Amino acid sequence: MFKHYGIIEGADIEAMVDLAAAFSIYRDRLPAGKRVGIGTASGGGGGWIADACIEAKLEVPTLDDATRKVIDAHLPAYGTSRIQSTALRKPYGSSGTANWRA
Repeated sequence: MFKHYGIIEGADIEAMVDLAAAFSIYRDRLPAGKRVGIGTASGGGGGWIADACIEAKLEVPTLDDATRKVIDAHLPAYGTSRIQSTALRKPYGSSGTANWRA
């Protein structure tokens, strides 16, 4: 399914760093489109990633209630499928967003 939809998965932090390096080197060969889905075990890290994606002009869609309900059924009580991005809660450019630069 991942291959069918063009999803790229990093199994651990080292793989994610390698993917980020590859994206920066081969940016002219990246998949078409600007939509990004973020899955992480860390709410803070997920928020930071969402902020960086928004700063890079990528789209981080908000999941609809039906999709969140399906995902939330598989998460522990302390987990959430809600985006924790400061950029999505505040006007763009206000303090609290990541200062990521390409």
